[in-house]
Amino acid sequence: WMTDTGFWDEVVVDSFPVTAIVDPITGAITIALQPLCNTTWNGAPQAPYSLDATGHYVSCSETLTISYNLYQGGAVLRSFTETLTKN
Repeated sequence: WMTDTGFWDEVVVDSFPVTAIVDPITGAITIALQPLCNTTWNGAPQAPYSLDATGHYVSCSETLTISYNLYQGGAVLRSFTETLTKN
């Protein structure tokens, strides 16, 4: 969703891979605070985006529930919780 310039009205100029730590026994997921991307709006550089998250993966149902914070310039811009299930 970050690369959808129609949604954000910003152009992503740098995008960074997100590294997650997954406990293979418990399914716990941790994403430490890390850079996500840099953008411009009308050609002007914007404060960088970053994120952190925690979550849980259940292998039996192939379901991932993740709660994450999206930061811009060091302040929380939005907090999300999503549940994803493999089709």
